[in-house]
Amino acid sequence: MKSYRAQFCFWVFLFFLWSLSSCRWGGRVEPAQSMFIDDIWQFTTGDDMAYADPYYYDDGWSPISSDRSWEQQGYPDYNGFAWYRKTIQLPEFIRRKSESGGGLLLSLGVIHDADMVFVNGKKVGSSGEFPPDYKTGSGDRLYLVPHSFWRFGAENTIAIRVYNDSGIGGIIADSIDLRTVTLIDQMKVSGKVYNDLGVFPRNDSVKVNVSVINHSSRVARVNLVIEAETDAGLPAYSEVWPFTLYPAKSIQYTYAHLPETPGFYRYMVYLEKDGIRGTVHRFMVGYDPENIPSAPDIIPDLSSFWGKALQDLSAVTPAYRVSLLPGFSSP
Repeated sequence: MKSYRAQFCFWVFLFFLWSLSSCRWGGRVEPAQSMFIDDIWQFTTGDDMAYADPYYYDDGWSPISSDRSWEQQGYPDYNGFAWYRKTIQLPEFIRRKSESGGGLLLSLGVIHDADMVFVNGKKVGSSGEFPPDYKTGSGDRLYLVPHSFWRFGAENTIAIRVYNDSGIGGIIADSIDLRTVTLIDQMKVSGKVYNDLGVFPRNDSVKVNVSVINHSSRVARVNLVIEAETDAGLPAYSEVWPFTLYPAKSIQYTYAHLPETPGFYRYMVYLEKDGIRGTVHRFMVGYDPENIPSAPDIIPDLSSFWGKALQDLSAVTPAYRVSLLPGFSSP
């Protein structure tokens, strides 16, 4: 009887050691806790660094949504500087999570073009460059806000300085949230298209080199996800590569994909574990661009169109004027 009891205790002890090992080696990861931030912000065009001050009075600003560009919300064709501001309250219970993880992650989605983020008046980070050395930022914006920046159980002000050079501008995010730091967030992913021009001829596979570094103190068992979609947003390729990476180690991976048809493709690379997705890195490439079909630009019924154009012109009274252009004239 004692022998069976001793064996039972021995196996229980081994299971306990295995459980501890699983926790330490990435077998179990404490799920992230997140806080959704609603999409209505205070907004103004122009630029003044005083807007980063949490005590700045912004009641005269206009409301704007962070789910679409500012052109779609009453600022058509506006290019230049603009600011977004919002005040949120952090619950006290998230203090311990923030402290153990070194802060909280602020996920802002895509911002066109360059941005700089402040929390309670302190700069958190930036993407791209502002004039005069303008450079657009890339990828989804994910910023680690240090624990010391936050006020728990109190109000916190987030201020975002944005510059758009051309095209659509502003924050365009499906959702904005604040979450605790996970294992995925302590790993760095970088990628580079094999061809610097991002253009691949027919029958030449699209190649992207990916590098992953584990900055955490744990062995990471995660998935590298690679996806591609057409310029119209249709899925074209998907691959999931599970791998194990030890602390302070890196791994290189090159993937190749031969698109079925000529066109422009958007490739996305990110890490995933237990439903948690890391920062998404995007690459635009052109495959066999010389043979990309283009929609016909000729009007189907040209005769009818031309007849209507002549009719409209005949209703206009001409006002001819002759002007001398000295630079292009001679006596």
